[in-house]
Amino acid sequence: ESLFPEIDKIQMDELPKLIGKDSLKIVVATYDALNNRAKFFKSFSSNSEGDDSVRLTQAINASSNAPVQYFDFPARFKSKGSDIFYELWDGALGGFNNPILAGIIEAYKLGVDLNTIRVVSLGTSNSLMSADSKRDFWNWKQIALQFRRKKFHFSKWKPQFNFFKETVLHQAKTILYQPPDTANYIAMMFLKAATGNKPNEQIIRLSPLIHYDSHSSEEIIPLIQQLYKMDMDLTTDEEIDKLIK
Repeated sequence: ESLFPEIDKIQMDELPKLIGKDSLKIVVATYDALNNRAKFFKSFSSNSEGDDSVRLTQAINASSNAPVQYFDFPARFKSKGSDIFYELWDGALGGFNNPILAGIIEAYKLGVDLNTIRVVSLGTSNSLMSADSKRDFWNWKQIALQFRRKKFHFSKWKPQFNFFKETVLHQAKTILYQPPDTANYIAMMFLKAATGNKPNEQIIRLSPLIHYDSHSSEEIIPLIQQLYKMDMDLTTDEEIDKLIK
């Protein structure tokens, strides 16, 4: 509200007219933390009472409010004309980290000719585990297996903790990494079946894969190693500078 006081006044259904494109349809994916299901906010509705009408900034806040690792609490607000508050997490929790399927299905529901659909899907990048990380993970796993019932071997607690931490983090991040790729594949196959077009004729996916191997130039490996350690969001000037370089 303080950063964008004017934009904060805009309801989602007002945006298309405001920017001079009345035909624009916007769908924002979030996750209802109270009812444990995906929740979509739209710039259009068949509900004349507009109970789901929210401000653009509210929808953006909810859709980018990733839990645990980034934010401690769900985004809380109520829609226009309602006294019921939403508690919302990032739409990734509902399987819509990549909302391509939601967009295509909504277009289909609105009667859009599927042959006319063109999608640019922007990802937040992904990385293949480095050889060093794979080796560390394997070593931690072996120690954890060997000493999991031997509680008083204090010197072995750290590698066991590292194994547990890495396992939990990888499991938690599956909603970030695998569903987006799956969503693109399903969307491509759906459009191919419906239109007969080739899978890559209607969808462009842009999401860099960070990886190095024996064929990589020695000069870029230190940079890639730094990128490995960075998460999907950049929060400091130093991280942004590394990415620009």
